[in-house]
Amino acid sequence: MRSWSILSNATSLSPMTKLAKSSFNTSTAAAAAVDASIASSNNTHYYFAIASMMNPTSLQARGLCPIQSQPAILLDYKLEFFGSMGFAEAISCKGGRFHGVVHTITDHDLEILTDMEGHLYKATKATAQLYDGSLLNNNVLVYCRPDQRLDNDQIGIPQERYIDIMVEGATHYGVDAEYIESLRQLEKQPRPKLDEFWSMGPVAPHLPVMSLEEAFQLDGEEGQPLAATVNGKVFHILNPTLERTGLFRKMRLRLQTPAVEDFVPKTLYDPMYGIPQNREECTRQHAAYLEHIVLNRLGKDGVAVIGSVPQTYKDG
Repeated sequence: MRSWSILSNATSLSPMTKLAKSSFNTSTAAAAAVDASIASSNNTHYYFAIASMMNPTSLQARGLCPIQSQPAILLDYKLEFFGSMGFAEAISCKGGRFHGVVHTITDHDLEILTDMEGHLYKATKATAQLYDGSLLNNNVLVYCRPDQRLDNDQIGIPQERYIDIMVEGATHYGVDAEYIESLRQLEKQPRPKLDEFWSMGPVAPHLPVMSLEEAFQLDGEEGQPLAATVNGKVFHILNPTLERTGLFRKMRLRLQTPAVEDFVPKTLYDPMYGIPQNREECTRQHAAYLEHIVLNRLGKDGVAVIGSVPQTYKDG
């Protein structure tokens, strides 16, 4: 099994293991426990962010507004990546440690996090150490998968987009420079090039031109297809299981829109493209990239184009 362990007693230093060998010493006798009441008073909580939630743009896009954010080290855990998209997770590991950001958040933010992460992760209390040596003893929430067993076929390689988000966020919050460099050195899935984007193909001329409102009415209820739009195309999601359609249903519920351009850049932020204010702010390449993301998520045979919607682009 390939491991991204960051163990303090490691003898052979991989890029991730080197992260534990920074100048910060977690064994210092001067380390003092931070009063747990700080995090529990006034309905606030400590949340340890390990990946995209280290990034202020990702936080803002999800409506999260931390009261305070500090670089820190999560103790007795190691960092792994899983699944085809290579999402990060913290796995309990005695003696393991890796860097991240501790956000002080409100009950409202915690509700957003639980809604966002609860389908895959469960909040667990852990211990983190701030860079001044103080400990947050068993008082930091970290989101972990309930079943943390990783078979070889479950281990994932993170996407280049994902690593860029982590690096950008970690840099913003002053996370250890050696850790950031080791993130850059990780094996990653490169961004697809423009000529590698998957496409639904041109819209057949006999299919209707719809408005966004008409596409929004195709909500999967009462025998209707569940539809969404991207890059000027209206598509029907085939085999609409909850797992396959969860992202699109949230898009409809939260923003009252069927348009991928209005939602997915916030959920799957990519520093290369940024977050457009609306569909019209998307470039042609960004819209084509979002179409690629849809097909990558649902499969080339997982959608059917049923019409088009008027689309303008930032670059004409």
